[in-house]
Amino acid sequence: MKKIRSYLYLLAVILLGLIAALNNGCEKRESPTSAQSGPAVVSVEKTSFDEVTLQLDPGGNFYMYLGTAQWLDGLSTKVSAWRQTFLAMPNLKPEDTANINKAFDIVTNLIADSGVEDVSGVGLSSVEIEKGMYRNKAVLHHYPGKGTGFLWQLAGKEPHPLVGLDFLPTDTALAVFSDMNLPVLWTVAQKEVANADLPQAQQWLDKLPDQFEKKTQVKWDAFLNSLGGEFGLVVTLDPSNNIPVPLPRGAVKIPTPGVLLAVKVNDDTIFNRIDAALKANPQVISVDKPDLKMRTMPAMR
Repeated sequence: MKKIRSYLYLLAVILLGLIAALNNGCEKRESPTSAQSGPAVVSVEKTSFDEVTLQLDPGGNFYMYLGTAQWLDGLSTKVSAWRQTFLAMPNLKPEDTANINKAFDIVTNLIADSGVEDVSGVGLSSVEIEKGMYRNKAVLHHYPGKGTGFLWQLAGKEPHPLVGLDFLPTDTALAVFSDMNLPVLWTVAQKEVANADLPQAQQWLDKLPDQFEKKTQVKWDAFLNSLGGEFGLVVTLDPSNNIPVPLPRGAVKIPTPGVLLAVKVNDDTIFNRIDAALKANPQVISVDKPDLKMRTMPAMR
């Protein structure tokens, strides 16, 4: 554990150095002394502005584009350039030198494998589409032929409608849906830990499938393959049933909150395991229809 803490400390130092490098790498521009008018200024530098903003919602209460190509292009090389600076620190012991080299190897490999260097632009927008209902968007862009790192694979391969939004209850207060390819994440974790040569982390990964199967009675590979790659979090508020919440200055009443976790699946592996665990509970209400299988039970108070 001591070695892992040393690696984490070095990683933190390297990241601080990276932030300094990015700040130094930003070109200082003169700000205009007065308002300018006339033809729109055309950037001489290629940006992903048009591609990113095409996916955003204009006219709302928040809208932002940030070009990141200058910062992130060749980032792994920029980080690696700091290696000699850290190795030149006085009074380094041989084990310190080894830890510094290992920390830089881990960071540069992660950056190179992740595909973060291919991010050419970031966009954010927020617009009120109905009274009290806001649609928030976040966009990461890469140019054609780029985006081969695991960052882009984790977020799904193809664009698609967020069909989970069609199933939201009427009392939904907050809903977040996103793609996440957990089988790819598992493969990436195994590869990166093996390349980093961290024995303790490797042992934990090696034991994880067996421990998961013992606790859930579901094989790890079957669980990963059953996931459909889309997850959601929904928070509901029931205004017809207020509950008191104690505060220092007295209790206030709020609508009863509820939380829903949504998981898209490819088969019934997860459902069947949950169903088996609930069969012995007489309070469970079962619904089995051709297009719907549901198990419900009263909430515990």
